[in-house]
Amino acid sequence: MLQAEAQRRAREAGDVIPWVGFMRRQIAPILQQAMRDALAACAFTDAIITNQLGLWVGYHVAERLRLLFVRAYTWPGGLLVRGP
Repeated sequence: MLQAEAQRRAREAGDVIPWVGFMRRQIAPILQQAMRDALAACAFTDAIITNQLGLWVGYHVAERLRLLFVRAYTWPGGLLVRGP
């Protein structure tokens, strides 16, 4: 609890360095587990097709397993922008 209070005070004071370290320690185990799960799920595939949500994990898994990596877009992107 004291660590959480110290992190809150550091954020409020604008000192982001301790906060970044705290977040890294909290998120690292989650990302490591996500990578292990993705490696196991893709172990016997020929390619990985991913949208924006799976881009970073998908890219690194494809690189590690030497698989074809294809980015898919689930919305038309620039087609929705109205020009002058």
